[in-house]
Amino acid sequence: HTVLHALLDLLNSNPEYTKEIILLINYIAAGGGANSMEIHSALVTTLVNVYIQPRLRDVPMSVSSATTMAEAQSNVIQVSLLAEGLGLFSLAVGGQNFSRSLLRCLYFLLECAGSPLHPLACAGLSAVQNVARACVGGGVTELVCANVDYLSHHITLRLRRANHNPGVLSVLSVVMRHTSIQVLPSLHEIVEDVLVQSCDEFQESNANGFLRVFLTFLTCLRRWQGGSKGEDSCEEPQQSKTILEQLLEYKRCLEVAENLEDDELLEEEINEKIFTSEQSRSEEEPPEEEESKLKKVKPSVMLAVAVLERSLHFLPSKDEQRQILVLDILTEGVLVLRSEEDHLLPIVHKIWSPLVRRFQVSETRPLVIHRAFVLLSTLGNTARDFIRSRTLKQVLPSLCKILQDSASQSLLKDSGSAYRLTQLYKLQRTLLDGLGQLALDLSVQERQIYDILEAAKEYLSVRQPAPLQELCQSLYRQLAFVHRDLVWLQLSSVWSPVSELRHPSSEFCLIKLDTCCSETSEFKRNVSELLQAIDG
Repeated sequence: HTVLHALLDLLNSNPEYTKEIILLINYIAAGGGANSMEIHSALVTTLVNVYIQPRLRDVPMSVSSATTMAEAQSNVIQVSLLAEGLGLFSLAVGGQNFSRSLLRCLYFLLECAGSPLHPLACAGLSAVQNVARACVGGGVTELVCANVDYLSHHITLRLRRANHNPGVLSVLSVVMRHTSIQVLPSLHEIVEDVLVQSCDEFQESNANGFLRVFLTFLTCLRRWQGGSKGEDSCEEPQQSKTILEQLLEYKRCLEVAENLEDDELLEEEINEKIFTSEQSRSEEEPPEEEESKLKKVKPSVMLAVAVLERSLHFLPSKDEQRQILVLDILTEGVLVLRSEEDHLLPIVHKIWSPLVRRFQVSETRPLVIHRAFVLLSTLGNTARDFIRSRTLKQVLPSLCKILQDSASQSLLKDSGSAYRLTQLYKLQRTLLDGLGQLALDLSVQERQIYDILEAAKEYLSVRQPAPLQELCQSLYRQLAFVHRDLVWLQLSSVWSPVSELRHPSSEFCLIKLDTCCSETSEFKRNVSELLQAIDG
């Protein structure tokens, strides 16, 4: 007790040793273990009041003309120690005694936990977990839900002047990340306030913070829906038929058509029955049944639509980080709306033009194209037929060109090359990994499939990095499941073990292949493996 009072006096009189004194106080609080300072609850209340003083916590933590790098780093450590100490105090004094100080420090701790500075965020989250364990005997979610009214009130007040309270966006992100669906009504009002604030042109400096809030909100909505990106359902593509099988099926269809051609009476009878059944069904159905089939739109769906429409306004920004945030928001939002087709398709239509420009603008960086392709793949999996035609005309040529142009950049880049750390390499991996599924989702036909194979064939070279070769092989196998003959033909044009195809029967003419048959070809190993897999 005496030592702590002495340290508090030093804290006021020796500002140059602030961090060291805070660290000592934290050690003393943690030394006795849980409930070790229960009899000194009044002293702990005093410590809490000191720790949350603006002179200690409201210090500059970013480099500016008035703050050096060393000062900023020192301030980050200081605020992290304050957050850590508050968490230790809650354990030392017990939840019942600390509850009187909880509301005074909870907002500050959540602000630390949501900080973009990693050391401060870790310290803040650890402190919030300690407070939750002491006060509610659970985790962060239980603590937030127990105090949601208090947090909603303070967040709403600070959002009205978000330019003077930028930390409120960090608090809101943490609150949404650690809440349950029971507090969704409270979050609706808050997100609506953020939407209003984001329309203020004077809030430009907080735009990225607003977007992070939108992203967290949509991520929470999707989590509450019980879906995840890895669990998205994909229709199993039907295996392709050989040319012989197609011809036999065509012959069977002709025979069936000939048998039915003379049976006009049967056809008339069938048509009459269909007409009668449809007429009776229409008489039985009440006129209001159509209205009853309309789904009742959830408020969360309407709010998600509003968030997506607002986020689209930020996509043309020249700020790369802002573009990436918007693309991530759109990806999450589309997944939230995937079961609400009436709202999904209009949003997809609005997304399309800005999205296409991300692939066509020459100044677009690989990381932005990467996130744009992730969004495109999500659209392909959810909207399918709605975007098929425009994808083939407006986007697929650009994607194929990116693959072709970047193939020369990755040649001879072994595992020790710094190239594998670049965004362009990661983009190559993403395109090779995702183009096959995108083509299957959109039911792309032979002409465009061949374009994809031509764009990817350079990655079958043994001079390409091994991961790119493996992904390219996977792309070929994926497409061969549906278009086996086309893939075989394209592979044979790259490399073939023979220069001519000779049928055992003399009735068929000899076919000469315009291809490479060299045993030293850089494509031989991968192409031969794929040909064996297709023939098998």
